[in-house]
Amino acid sequence: MQRCLGYESLKMGNTAVIIENNLSVTDHAIVRYFERVLGYDIEEIKAKILPDGKAVDNISKLGNCVYPIDNFKVRIVNCKVITVLI
Repeated sequence: MQRCLGYESLKMGNTAVIIENNLSVTDHAIVRYFERVLGYDIEEIKAKILPDGKAVDNISKLGNCVYPIDNFKVRIVNCKVITVLI
């Protein structure tokens, strides 16, 4: 039996939450839980997070930045939304 040290998930570059006995849950597993168990529509959430067309044009000119969207902000790095801020 393989011991769970949490090393494999970190080695693959996935962010992991360390829990009891060194077993970990990746962010990917959490997203799939929201989607498959709780019934969240991930594509609908992405559409709410991604800025509209005009904002995308502005962001592409700004490069890496924090950009306001309605009642929250998104941090853009290398043309990707990497986090959501309040």
